[in-house]
Amino acid sequence: MKKTNIRPVVFWTPMILLVAGLVISLAAGDSFFSVLNKVNTALLSNFGWLYSLTTLIVLLVCFAVMLSPFGKIKVGGKDAEPKMKAKDIFAIVLCSIVGIGMVTWGTAEIMAHYTAPLSTLGLEPYSDGAADFAMETVLLHWTFPAYGLYALPSVFFAFIFYNMKRPFSVREFLYPVFGKKMEGKISGVVDIVCVFTLLCGMVGTIGTAVLSLLGGITHLSGGGIGKTPLAIAVLVAVIVVTFVVSSVTGVMKGIRILSNMNLYFFAFLAVFTLICGPTAFIFNYGVEGAGNMIAHFFSSMLRTNAVSGDDWSYWWSIFYWAAYMTWAPISAMFIGKVCYGQTFRRILSLTLVWPSIFTAVWMSIFSGTSMHFERAGYGVADAYAKGYEYTVYAVFEHLPFPLLITVVFLCVACISVVTASDSAADSLAGLVTAKEQRGQNEGKKTWVKVIVGLVIGVSTFIIVVYSDISGVKMISNIGAFPALWIELLTVAGIVRIMKDPQKYDENKKDYDEQGRY
Repeated sequence: MKKTNIRPVVFWTPMILLVAGLVISLAAGDSFFSVLNKVNTALLSNFGWLYSLTTLIVLLVCFAVMLSPFGKIKVGGKDAEPKMKAKDIFAIVLCSIVGIGMVTWGTAEIMAHYTAPLSTLGLEPYSDGAADFAMETVLLHWTFPAYGLYALPSVFFAFIFYNMKRPFSVREFLYPVFGKKMEGKISGVVDIVCVFTLLCGMVGTIGTAVLSLLGGITHLSGGGIGKTPLAIAVLVAVIVVTFVVSSVTGVMKGIRILSNMNLYFFAFLAVFTLICGPTAFIFNYGVEGAGNMIAHFFSSMLRTNAVSGDDWSYWWSIFYWAAYMTWAPISAMFIGKVCYGQTFRRILSLTLVWPSIFTAVWMSIFSGTSMHFERAGYGVADAYAKGYEYTVYAVFEHLPFPLLITVVFLCVACISVVTASDSAADSLAGLVTAKEQRGQNEGKKTWVKVIVGLVIGVSTFIIVVYSDISGVKMISNIGAFPALWIELLTVAGIVRIMKDPQKYDENKKDYDEQGRY
């Protein structure tokens, strides 16, 4: 029998912790989620400022890397040939990072801020000022700050894995700062914590997708299929089976095909809505929103509402930064791995710049349409009040061919969550494997991915059934806390490498006598 080379402690410990939490939640009922809420509140209230500050610093460092000589260094050395085309990388980044979020919240978040704007700004719900605030906030949450949290760790890990030729492990994010001090037992602890963080992130993302898909199915069935445990179980099973099957077929096949397919679906929905929706309003509202976001960028990024005590930032901006951080380390390992042969400047353009621009256009189209229809008296805010997952379908009702675009939307939502879970499962399989290779056929551990799928599926079902969207948000926030420190160490590590890349790069022949690339 072939040896599996699985690191049992790294693999089983976080699985057992998550399962134990589920058993306790079932036994304790509401009291468990009450404790979960207290932990979540404590983390956000005490460290909210650090989440915000870290997100801003990471973004600034991303641009520093792009503009510095470090940006022209190639992943794997000057002779390295790309594993994937630039378009494939862009599609994977877009679909596997915030794809399900921008699909789900594109029409809904704007209604949240329009109907309940930040009270400390003195804005009245449903006012013109609230509408302006809503658009700039949506663009802030879904563009450059979001992608920056993934882009910088991706560049960092690509250099560590391919140029420094270090092992495929989360602990390697710490190596440029701490060196060999991180080797040994403590390195296993880091990997365990990050696997647990990833599991929490996957539960949160799949839970969000299930609620969104269920809203669409309820809409299509005219209320015949409701939010029942059976319906939730079926949707969770479909998503889990699909991403496991896709993952075991190989990253060069499954995720690349799904991401490119989804990119065309994205484009179709965006162009259709732009043409058939309130086109002029979309352009005007989107451009104004972008201007407001730029004008208020730094104050909005660092807003914590410390004086007023308003928890708006905890449940919106800071929540988003935390949710993105939850996925960042593992997603960065996957993205960094497929960026072999690309320069770091080009990686940042494919993981930060172009995805942010695409998402800004997407949000302007769908949030603008949602706002226009609400102010026209179509009851979009009423749909949001029933549940965020119903908002998009209330918008589609007032566009041509509502049934067609609803079906396409459901396909986009499903493929997005499958793509995200697919990439996460691939990275997790490599992380729990004793030796992850740098070739094309890396870390294929089918049974690992199957077990991950089962645990994630059961966890998602319990969270969604017993706590709805609030529980999904809490599990994501709690999982983000360890990832916060990895982001900070990523900043410290990449700044150190940028000062003297030749010192860390194993491809010494790529540098001249003065250490220039």
